[in-house]
Parts: sequence; structure tokens; C-alpha cells
Amino acid sequence: MKIKPDQLSKHLSNGLESLYFVFGPEILLVEQSLALIKEAAKENSFSDRVRFDIDGQFPWDTINSEMASPSLFTEKRIIECRLTTGKLGIKGSKALTELVDSLPDDVLLIISTGKLDMNQQKSKWFKALDKKGAIIQHWEVQNEHLVGWIINQMTQLGLKTNNEVAEAIAYCTEGNLLASMQEIQKLQIAYPNGHINANEFLNQIDQQSHYSVFGLIDAALKGDSTK
Repeated sequence: MKIKPDQLSKHLSNGLESLYFVFGPEILLVEQSLALIKEAAKENSFSDRVRFDIDGQFPWDTINSEMASPSLFTEKRIIECRLTTGKLGIKGSKALTELVDSLPDDVLLIISTGKLDMNQQKSKWFKALDKKGAIIQHWEVQNEHLVGWIINQMTQLGLKTNNEVAEAIAYCTEGNLLASMQEIQKLQIAYPNGHINANEFLNQIDQQSHYSVFGLIDAALKGDSTK
């Protein structure tokens, strides 16, 4: 079952699937969805979590052993699998497929990875995840949608939206979502009541740009090609 990222919160409010798979090229977006899922799991008494970072040489039996052993602290557990690659190989594909087919009722399996190509999305293990649980795919935020994305993040953090401020952040961070989010979080700290002094912020951005330009000129005069 595929769920759009903007529908995830509503979906989680209606109950949990036994498995969630989140993937995409933007780390921040993937992490935001994972945070929502984990928060919902916590509200549903999944208080114990074990994480596995999985590469091509990963011993899959360790996950099976973990699921087979009872928890000392809670009846409901999260098993989180971070795939460092979508190329699992024959052994990994078989192991993951068998894993999702034998999930205990007291385990919530959360899997995540980066960008997957179309062949990987047609693989046996991907289809097994789709059949068993929920898949949330994230895409890159295109430049024409970046300001809208920033405004949405500002709203979620309790900031009053301002197009000029959002456009300035988009311009300065050049499409880097992590950098954009850091600037938004700085605003949240600087303006806890949510009302941004736009002129103050824009002047600060202008000064930063001014110093950046002169820094590049100085670096060029000194022959520092790394800058």
C-alpha cells in the first residue's frame, strides 16, 4: 500500500500497519516521515526500539534472533532497518522477503533507505514490502516548489508565514533542504512568538551575502581554489 507523504499523519491517526517503508533521495524528508511513524508507535505503546544498519554483507539472522527473543521491558517493539543500499543481492532480497512474511504481532518493522531506481522498485523484496505494509516515497523538492515547502515548514513550527522571508531562505540555501530547515529553526528560536521581523531578517541575510561575496573575492586573490 502506497501512502503519499502529506497523507501520512492522517493515516497514522487511524491506526498502524505492521510495516512501514520510507525511501527517497532527500534525507530530511525521509527522517521527518520516520519521526511521525515513531511518534505514532510510541503513542501505541511501542516503547522498545532496536536499530540495524544494513549493507550488502549484513548477517540477516541477527534480526530473526532479535525478533525471536522476548523483550525484557515491553511486549511491543520496533525493529528499525536502515538500508545503506537498495542493492540487496539474492541473499539479502530473500532474507528481507522472508522477514516481512513472518512478522510477529508485537513487532513494528520500520525500513528506510535513499533513492531507488525503477528496477529496484520492481524487485521481489520491494513488492513484498508493498504487499505487507505501507510505502512512503519522497521525491526531491524542485526549485519551483521550494518556497512553498519552506512556508509549509514555517507553519508547522508555529511561525507566521512571510513570502519574502521564505524566498530569501530558498535563495541563500540553494535548494539544500537541511540548510533551509536550519534557517527555519533559527527563526523559531529568534522569534518564539512566531512573528518574524522580516526587515531585520532580510537585512541580516543581505549582510551575510555581502560578506560571502567579499570572502570569495579575497579567496580568489589569495589563490584559494577550494573556496
